[in-house]
Amino acid sequence: MTITHDVTDVMIARLRRMIAEPTEATYTNEDLETLIEETACVDSDGYPPDNDNWTATYDLNKVASEIWGEKASALADEFDYNADGGNYRKNQKYQNALNLSAYYASRAKIVTHSQHQTPVEDEYDEDFTDIYGSIN
Repeated sequence: MTITHDVTDVMIARLRRMIAEPTEATYTNEDLETLIEETACVDSDGYPPDNDNWTATYDLNKVASEIWGEKASALADEFDYNADGGNYRKNQKYQNALNLSAYYASRAKIVTHSQHQTPVEDEYDEDFTDIYGSIN
């Protein structure tokens, strides 16, 4: 089955505002569309993205958090310093990017996974001997 994704221009524009990237200089619309599509999630009716009845549902907050994390990585080498009687606090950009990454991560959809246990084969026969012989 082919999943058709319905990322709209409105979603891309909203994401651009969330990540403070109004132009395509750093992230093209195609880049953002790909990142948005990777966050396809269960819709409000409980249908997963691979179901024919699925309504396009994405997690823009998760994408924004990941992009702000990328921005923080690019700024990690900037540091504060004093020179010529001035204080230069370049670390503020890095801290701001980390804060925004955490902010959007806290607003992202909750992801849950189900685990199902299968019965374990009995390793003992009726005489209480293990598969290697006697347990005595």
